[in-house]
Amino acid sequence: MPFTEIVDILPSLKERSDENGWQLEKMEVMPDHVHIFIKATSSDSPAHIASQLKGLLPTNSGKSFLT
Repeated sequence: MPFTEIVDILPSLKERSDENGWQLEKMEVMPDHVHIFIKATSSDSPAHIASQLKGLLPTNSGKSFLT
């Protein structure tokens, strides 16, 4: 089932963060993208975190909302 609102994915973002031991600190929704601040360990690269979360987010013209 595709997500229609960003609020629909909050439980999925929280679950994925918990699975990886990350803390979802803050999220700011913009018209065409989302800023997500995650507290993670130094062993978690930003690229790994982004790849784990991008798949959960809706896309716009093939581009992820996550920046």
